[in-house]
Amino acid sequence: MRKHFVVIIIISFAFLSGCSWMYRSTTRRFDDEFRNNQKVIVTIPAKPVEKRTEIGSAILQIEREYSSGYDNVTAYFVVERSSSSFGIDNLGYLKANGQTFELSVENAVSEIKSVNETSVSSFAKADSAAVYLEQTSDTDTHIWIDDKFLTWITPQMVDQIKQADDLVFRFYFGPVPATYRIRGSALSDLKKALNE
Repeated sequence: MRKHFVVIIIISFAFLSGCSWMYRSTTRRFDDEFRNNQKVIVTIPAKPVEKRTEIGSAILQIEREYSSGYDNVTAYFVVERSSSSFGIDNLGYLKANGQTFELSVENAVSEIKSVNETSVSSFAKADSAAVYLEQTSDTDTHIWIDDKFLTWITPQMVDQIKQADDLVFRFYFGPVPATYRIRGSALSDLKKALNE
């Protein structure tokens, strides 16, 4: 019994550590010889602060593109929401270091996504003459919408992000707010990318 318990614990830790990359920020750097610039992209997964709403998790990619002549920062979002929710409003907010800034939601595109999950059950029935094998299957379809959009981060916003202890993005989907808070190692990775 003890051996089984130890094996279960080891498998659990292996599974959890193997999936932990899905919940951490990542940073990628590119030297773009075609555009003659450098690019840093920080990807941050974020869950909404609000619980039990139609708006779900987001993937945030903040891109800093720079050369000797310019330094631009753009935030790209993919936000998952239920198929019964409203689309995103064209104005959002960023709060950093105690200051609030308006964000213009640009190039918004909605994609309908779905996944089918099928479960099959097998069972045997026996009577005096024979044994019969039967199967039943159920298929559940999960449908949701991914909203993709971008917003530009101004130099004033960048200055406040560099000094912030946490960073908050707020968007509205009809009457429902969606608030994404960035802090800890994800915010540290972002600050590093903005300071390079």
